[in-house]
Amino acid sequence: MTTESKTQVIDIQGVKVEADLQNMKEVKSYKVGDPIKVRKHIYSDHYETYPGAIINVKNCDSLPTLEILYVRTDYSGANIEFLTFDSKTTGVEIIPVSEYEALFDRLDILDKLDRTITFKEEELRILKAKKKAFLSYFPSLEG
Repeated sequence: MTTESKTQVIDIQGVKVEADLQNMKEVKSYKVGDPIKVRKHIYSDHYETYPGAIINVKNCDSLPTLEILYVRTDYSGANIEFLTFDSKTTGVEIIPVSEYEALFDRLDILDKLDRTITFKEEELRILKAKKKAFLSYFPSLEG
């Protein structure tokens, strides 16, 4: 008894892939609001991974596109970034995220955003104080 492999050529946005239909796995589908991870190629074999979410789908006939919000975090805070992801995007992958992982990412990001806001508010307070001192000690040029 022989098992015949049933293969079929599938066209995915111009890329033809031969798939064994008996061994195919489920493909993750995404919708707006889904949490994801953005994996970006930085250099050589180094990649960085960032938590994100799909915020919009542009269903153009010629180039369907996902708009993604992702967060770059480091020790000092968090930066919100945006990515346009389509079949021509290079050096970037999107990866599904589990519920628990998304929860921890959310808590960490909120904490870092709060720290960034506090830091920027302090910077603003200092700049306003410097402006006030400048206006107090430098006479007006008019006059």
